[in-house]
Amino acid sequence: MKHFLLSLLLLLATAAHADDWQALLPDDAYIAEVSLPGTHDSATGSGFSGFLGAFGESYARTQDIDIARQWATGIRAFDLRPCVSGTSLQINHGIIPTALSFDDALATLRDSLVAHPTEFVVIHLLHETDGDSNSPDFETLLHQSLQAEGIKERLVDFRRDLTVADLRGKMLILYRNAYTTHPAGGEMSGWAGYIDWNAQRRGSIRGGGTGTMNTATLYMQDFSNTSADGAVDTKCQALRTMLDFSTRQTISTSADIVWVYNFASAYSLVANLFGNSVSTSNGYRDNATYTHTAIIDYMNTHEAGPMGIILMDYAGVDQSGDYATRGLELTRLIIDNNTRYFARRAQEKLIAAHWEALQAEVQRLVDLRTELRRELREQCPDVYDDFSSRLTQLYTAIIAEKSRLKKLYEAGTLTLDDAVDSAPLEAEIEAIRQDAHAAQELAIALGISDTPETEAPAVYYNLRGERIHQLPTSGIVIRRTPDGKSRKVILRP
Repeated sequence: MKHFLLSLLLLLATAAHADDWQALLPDDAYIAEVSLPGTHDSATGSGFSGFLGAFGESYARTQDIDIARQWATGIRAFDLRPCVSGTSLQINHGIIPTALSFDDALATLRDSLVAHPTEFVVIHLLHETDGDSNSPDFETLLHQSLQAEGIKERLVDFRRDLTVADLRGKMLILYRNAYTTHPAGGEMSGWAGYIDWNAQRRGSIRGGGTGTMNTATLYMQDFSNTSADGAVDTKCQALRTMLDFSTRQTISTSADIVWVYNFASAYSLVANLFGNSVSTSNGYRDNATYTHTAIIDYMNTHEAGPMGIILMDYAGVDQSGDYATRGLELTRLIIDNNTRYFARRAQEKLIAAHWEALQAEVQRLVDLRTELRRELREQCPDVYDDFSSRLTQLYTAIIAEKSRLKKLYEAGTLTLDDAVDSAPLEAEIEAIRQDAHAAQELAIALGISDTPETEAPAVYYNLRGERIHQLPTSGIVIRRTPDGKSRKVILRP
């Protein structure tokens, strides 16, 4: 049944790729636990504009499909790099303007969220200073765009412990520039665009609020130039290193949360343009054939876990020109990774709750034994010593049962079908109670003698009525003489 349910979830997730795959995410999941497929320089899929736009197809394209179609394939993280163009913001890739304005990009995402309120998006925002010579007007225009009607209502301020429920139907903007006035979302700092594991773990995100949840640790991998010999291998290993960290995270409380950006994007081929070595569109394609395959291979050989935000080139398409980018395949695998991960997490939570219930049941049995011991001390004082060994054996049996189940839990093999074998233990508790009370009644009826009357022929029995052929050195026995009379006798060493 469990396998059927998991298969059904996977089937539903596949069917939901187009528009509503996040509907399957649990509301209480932290956003930092969700694996988000995303696009690098997302707006290049809309083409290019202006004089410099003529160079876009050869040197600046990183996507074959526009943001609306990226959304349709399941992309939920977007990389937008606006700059000042006249009195508004245009999205650029470096010095080359795309055909998409920042306002239009936000409107496209807003409309998608309105139509699909279970979904949410995360935007990586970077002022493309190469496109406007770091214009001082940028911050003012950015605030205008983000405060526009229909947009500002969709924005969420950053908190470390944001959940899926917090973000449904919303946009979270994470920006890499410092601004005089907090615009929205969260400010990322300590960015490392090179390979240095220590540096890559020193990032942080700060929201506009206060308190401990206003900040979070940020890990990032954004090595972008893989044109040197061996650099593609270095990039792929860097991807795997970050995945090793993120997928093995154990996020039990908000204190465990680390946010992760892992860029699959980079360019492995360059060209000489006006005396400068520049990236090429085919360089992004070529790199994608390696990095996407590296991630796919990793996912196929490792247990599902949080992957962070994966920004890729040529997402949503498996073939771009002459290059097998596998972007659609990777997008779908990242989405399915969420299904597998959260199914496992749900099972782990069920098992943890089951283990707690098992421990409570063991404790109940221990408490019953403790209460029985107190009862015998108070109500069966004359025969208590005769039952102390049975009480000890009972306790040992209860603890052995706990130890058996604990080994299963610690080995990860405990199932929901495993249970405390309470019935025989409860039966022994009741048997001891009945035997002790019967023995106490007999002791009262017969009276007590300090020594056995060995001079007269007699037969001896224990308190359970079993005949004793050799008297013990101590304890209580029943002496029965040939005339049918019985007497309780205390044997002392």
